[in-house]
Amino acid sequence: MGQGQTHTTHHASLAQHLTAWVGYATIACLAAGCLCNPPRPPRTDYEAPPPGLEAEGDHMESHYSVHLRQHITGAGTCTVQAVAPLPSGDFIIAGTFSGRLDLGTAVLAQGTRDAFVARLSAQGELQWLRHLYATDTVQLNAIAVAGDDLWLAGHFEGELHLGDLRSATAQGAFVALLDLSGAPAWLNSHGPAGSASAAAIVAAGDHAWLTGFVSQNGLTQSLTQAWHRDGTLRWSHTSQGSTFAKSAAIARTPSGVLVGGDFSDDLAMGEHRVSSSGGRDIFLTALDDAGQPQWLRAYGGPATDRATALAVAPDGRLFLGGVFTTSLTMDTATIEGGHLRNPFIAALSPTGEHLWSRAFVSSQPGEVRWLGLLAGMGDATLLAVAGHFQGEVNLGGGLMVSNDLSADLFVGFFACDDGNHQRSFWLGCSGQERLHGAAMLGNSLEGVRILLGASVDTCAEEPAIDQDGLLWVVSP
Repeated sequence: MGQGQTHTTHHASLAQHLTAWVGYATIACLAAGCLCNPPRPPRTDYEAPPPGLEAEGDHMESHYSVHLRQHITGAGTCTVQAVAPLPSGDFIIAGTFSGRLDLGTAVLAQGTRDAFVARLSAQGELQWLRHLYATDTVQLNAIAVAGDDLWLAGHFEGELHLGDLRSATAQGAFVALLDLSGAPAWLNSHGPAGSASAAAIVAAGDHAWLTGFVSQNGLTQSLTQAWHRDGTLRWSHTSQGSTFAKSAAIARTPSGVLVGGDFSDDLAMGEHRVSSSGGRDIFLTALDDAGQPQWLRAYGGPATDRATALAVAPDGRLFLGGVFTTSLTMDTATIEGGHLRNPFIAALSPTGEHLWSRAFVSSQPGEVRWLGLLAGMGDATLLAVAGHFQGEVNLGGGLMVSNDLSADLFVGFFACDDGNHQRSFWLGCSGQERLHGAAMLGNSLEGVRILLGASVDTCAEEPAIDQDGLLWVVSP
């Protein structure tokens, strides 16, 4: 299948106003001390790809512009977990590190794993840096910006410190609020008893909504909370029924939030119930502004499937990104993949009915990590997709081959009406590069900048010992 696999149950014609760009951009490191080699041209001495990867003609080639590529290094490991653009052109980055962090200034870790949040100029110059640490570990998973507020979410073990603020508990999920000058307003670890984590957060106006999980009494349940900017917990909702349910993605809807994750066995959200068809299936639920579940849907196959990214269009359509193994059934449509983790995207109605879906069959594990919406030419709306892959993958514009068959990043643009491929490119270094978070500056394809927060293993022999954070700012 030269264009990947697409299943469509709802179709609206869209003029093919965009074509896949081809060519190759040789990238020079923009940060001093960069350990990456420039990306290499696609290989020609490759073996026949598995079914689903065939491409007509030559390999897909990458054509894109790099505005910034910056390594965030130190002694030990570092990841860039989340990124967020600011209207000024600056951006916020956040992540974790061990040992020492070097980002314009050196910070020594106080625990086994610490976290950081920083504001950088459009040129990558440090404006300010804040350090989060605990007596054991901190994992800063997500950030969100609304007006002059910067929200942080994650989990920790041991008393958590942010400037002069301290956590009220010794472990669990946390949420914190800073202003855009980096001044902390409050830090709160309030939540259900047990081990908890916040995986994703979205903010609008005076509120933020986070989602993740809480584990207690041998059960792991999906957890979603709404917070006010004054530090008040507005509501908290926990799933029931399943022995395992974790939320991983959240998006704002006109009347509440959309939450996605994976579960096993039976899952209940209020009065709504679903059952898994395999090992772990995907769930999607809508909560209103009072935290009440409005509907619940499950999508799955015989093995493990996960939701990793969500987006909501102004007309109410929902977009889902994730990974599946072997096959994934959504209502009456089924997409097929290999035995590894296959990235996919899907469009759904405002209540979760399948409209179309597209599988990106890969020769090695891959994952969709982020979705965004932007304007194309005319009245068209495009879905922006970012993730990582290893080996070979086809997003629809031809075969992409990662450097040395290691893990690299991909970005693609698809028509929201029918999932047709518009443009795509891949980028990476000669190391295992994984995408953790992404964001978008601009709302149209022409001139948009995609921010990518990643990690790259710089030591092939012992990759877990030497891992750098990596920030890309690119445009198609």
